[in-house]
Amino acid sequence: MHRVGARVWIARIMISWGVISAAMAFIAPIAGFFGISTSVSFYILRFLLGVAEAGFFPGLILYFNYWFTSATHGRIMALLLIAQPVSFILGSPLSGGLMQLFAQSPHMHSWQWMFLIEGLPAVLLGFLIILYLNNGIDDAKWLSSEEKSELKRRLENDNASKQDYPFGELFKQPILWALTLIYFLLVVGIYGINFWLPSLIKATGVTSLFSIGLVTAIPYLIGVVGMILATRKAEHSNRRKEFATFAAFVGGLGLIISAVFQDNLVLTTLGIALAVGGSMTVNALFWSFPGAIMKGAAIAAGIAAINSVGNLGGFAGPYILGFLSDTLGTAQYGLIILGLCMATSGLLIAWKCANLRQAEQ
Repeated sequence: MHRVGARVWIARIMISWGVISAAMAFIAPIAGFFGISTSVSFYILRFLLGVAEAGFFPGLILYFNYWFTSATHGRIMALLLIAQPVSFILGSPLSGGLMQLFAQSPHMHSWQWMFLIEGLPAVLLGFLIILYLNNGIDDAKWLSSEEKSELKRRLENDNASKQDYPFGELFKQPILWALTLIYFLLVVGIYGINFWLPSLIKATGVTSLFSIGLVTAIPYLIGVVGMILATRKAEHSNRRKEFATFAAFVGGLGLIISAVFQDNLVLTTLGIALAVGGSMTVNALFWSFPGAIMKGAAIAAGIAAINSVGNLGGFAGPYILGFLSDTLGTAQYGLIILGLCMATSGLLIAWKCANLRQAEQ
């Protein structure tokens, strides 16, 4: 994503994602039009949905590098990541409410209305981005000339100690693959939590779907508060590496606690809250690391590589937990392994990011 096209790039992702998401409501008509089965139509649209959104998260991280110094990335990422738990907390009742509202619709099934309505806001937001989002500091009419100069001076000073590796050299750098492995292990734990949290709550004896939804919200609420406080403290003390390491251990410990005490609702909820808070904190702080050591084209390619390869953990985490649960009849051992993966990411941060603070100063 080139700096000049930042606004258009992000808007394109939002609009295309929203359109394809809404198109999921019309799987059968699309299948009939192209002469394919509904299952093939579903898989194609789901694949296109992933393609459409693939550049969004790394694109935002790169965009932040145009505005903020690496020392403030943890706090900025924490604000961005709040959207994830909020979506989990609000998304389920919203979807359920829409399906209930349109349950008697004579025109489409309720689930079709849900896909259509929930896809349209992303399209609207994409057009608003084109109108209001600035490509960079120079385009910001809401900043004075003095403020623009000061922001650019800070960014220039921040970039002075960073490396802009040629594309061919970037992928030979051990730190890039170390960061990729760290993120992979972290994502293994994060996605395991996100996909299996309701099942873990249900396993403690909570049977009502409404009650499961309420209990599920508790760890995310606690996690958001913990993430905001921890990232602010980490930046103020200039100890992001240490805080990220500790948060990874806390997250891993939380998963293990939820595994050992899976029959106890209070301890399971507490363990998951520690896991969510720890994982969200280390995730927010982690994305300040690439920007602390790379700049220019290197930061763009580096973020893309770390995000792309690391997100394979999104497949590995739920698969590991599901496989072990089916094989052994319990999620206990799978949760312990996910917890160890998250704790291992903390060990790698402490080991491989040992010189990070020198790059920040």
